[in-house]
This record gives sequence, structure tokens and C-alpha cells, in this order.
Amino acid sequence: PYFSCNSLLLGDQAPSGTTTEAFAWHSSMIFGGAALGAAGAGFLVQHVSITAALAVTGVAGVLTMLSALGGRSRVTVAPASVTMGG
Repeated sequence: PYFSCNSLLLGDQAPSGTTTEAFAWHSSMIFGGAALGAAGAGFLVQHVSITAALAVTGVAGVLTMLSALGGRSRVTVAPASVTMGG
């Protein structure tokens, strides 16, 4: 459900003519974040401790959630027109 809803919102919110670019930036940020997160966690596990890596992961998750909640006011979704039967 997350990816379906996310794709619908991203497609609806992208300005006309920029949908492909919006999806490209979105994908780049997801994969870039995953790569940097894995590298950072690996570094912390090797040089500090597993607890430190888990703590940083938790803090990053909370910051991500707060960022997403803060941006909710800028997202507008028009009511869908659904036709039943056909």
C-alpha cells in the first residue's frame, strides 16, 4: 500500500510536465539514502558499537517522520471522481 499511495501522491503533486523528473528524484533519494545509511551503519558497527548504529537509525527515523508530518500541510489532494458500473 505504501508504494501505491506514494506513487499516486507523487504523480498528482508534480507540476504538469515534470512527473518523470519527480519520480527520478524520488528514486534517487530513496536509493541514495539506503546506500548512505548502510555505509554509515556499517562504519558505526565496526568503529563504535551496534548500539550506536541502532540509536542513529532510531533518531533518523524520528527525524524523517517529523519531516514528513511537517510537509503534510503542503500536500493537496483533489477528490477523485469515480464512476461505478460501466
